[in-house]
Amino acid sequence: MPRTKPRTYRRAYLGAVGLVLILLSVSLWFSRKDAVVRMERLAYTHIQLLEATLNNTLREAEVLLALVADASESSDHAMELIRRRMIFADQVANAGVYREDCSLVGALRATPPFLPPITPESIRAVHHDEGVHTSMQIIADEGSSPALWFSHSLDAGCVVVAVISEQQLRRSLHLTLGDGIDARILKADGAPVVTWGEGDHYWDRFLGDNVGHPGRALHTEYGSNHVFALMQLQSYPLHVSLRFGPQLFLSSWRSRAAVEAVLVVSGLLILGLLLRSSSRQQEQRYLVRERETLVRETNHRVKNNLSVIDSLLSLGSDATTDVNSRSLISGLRGRIAAITLLHDALHRTERLSDVPLREYCTKLVHQVREAYSMGEARIDLHIDELDVPADPAKRLGLILHELVANALKYGRGAESASDPGVLILKVEFRVMNEEWTLVAQDNGPGFPEKPHSFRKGSMGLSLVESLAKELGATVEKKNRAGARVTVCGPLKSLSADS
Repeated sequence: MPRTKPRTYRRAYLGAVGLVLILLSVSLWFSRKDAVVRMERLAYTHIQLLEATLNNTLREAEVLLALVADASESSDHAMELIRRRMIFADQVANAGVYREDCSLVGALRATPPFLPPITPESIRAVHHDEGVHTSMQIIADEGSSPALWFSHSLDAGCVVVAVISEQQLRRSLHLTLGDGIDARILKADGAPVVTWGEGDHYWDRFLGDNVGHPGRALHTEYGSNHVFALMQLQSYPLHVSLRFGPQLFLSSWRSRAAVEAVLVVSGLLILGLLLRSSSRQQEQRYLVRERETLVRETNHRVKNNLSVIDSLLSLGSDATTDVNSRSLISGLRGRIAAITLLHDALHRTERLSDVPLREYCTKLVHQVREAYSMGEARIDLHIDELDVPADPAKRLGLILHELVANALKYGRGAESASDPGVLILKVEFRVMNEEWTLVAQDNGPGFPEKPHSFRKGSMGLSLVESLAKELGATVEKKNRAGARVTVCGPLKSLSADS
């Protein structure tokens, strides 16, 4: 049996490796197909975006020229409007006005593309000979690149023109597509106006098969792994075409293949490590449960031992008749009871290291009230929800015990305005702005008038100041319609690291 088990595991492991390789191959095949489909969708989206961008650019230039033409009263007025309205138009490279005799009135800019001194022949033929009101033409002078010319006739026989240069069209292509995507702007017959990127025979074959047809075209060349898209502008005799190279989608697919291979190898290694460490994890979980049990048992035993000590102190108190001794024993029993409550809370809470402060303080105040139930007293308790580690919780509990016990012992004999003879004690614990504050206010006679002295026979406030110092807190005692004690410290002092 010891020899057959490793063989069985080895066969199972090899079978798992084979199955993973098959699944990986199928996944890569489908992922490559999905990459092509996504690239076709991306090409369709980009061609729509490019068509809309170019169409808007041309439309803005045409509308701006029409506004100038419609508002012009003469050639000079038209030139003035051009300088006023087109100087900041990015889509217009240059603009100008030609008189009825075809001579140039003026140009918007003295930079390329330059306006010839005589109306170009094609524009002159359209407006003067054929009587066309508006037109768009592609004009390329000798030694210059093609440019789009928008022209508009005036009533006086003059013609206003606006020119969109090849550089502006290239800038639109670059802003829309960025680098890595080839594009072309074509005439209706397929002649290129602007070329962005590189061309090859695959590109030429695609354009030859699709230019001249209305609408749009989308094609994937699997031999060269290229994706092509073509669309005609809505309002102009121009086409836009895109080509996505294989590096745009196969590179990500190859990266995915490499990542999946690394993940598979890592997964197999991790599987072995997980199998190896499973027993260790079980042992660790057992040790954690055992530790929790021991901690709960320790808290329970400490609580029982403190109860035994409290019983012994109770017997000692019953055996003595000295008032001071009985008072001292009573104070010790109260402090022990505060610590006993703390360990009881640690025994019952799910988080062994933290004590729910509201529940602990509420029980502690009720316990102190029962221990000092001499006459009637009303206690208003307001404690913020906070989980505190055992050590600072113990100090807070002892501070709260001393404040409540002192108020119940020395605040007697006071008369409340609303309820004569009733001691009213207000206890608040608030957390705000990274600080905690514990306030105990009673309506008793207050502190003695002598500075820096406590109530006669009380050592509780000395203990309060000592415990507060350990928590990095300050203690303030005032007489404000009774005795008021305020203990304030930083919130970080209630953490486990403090």
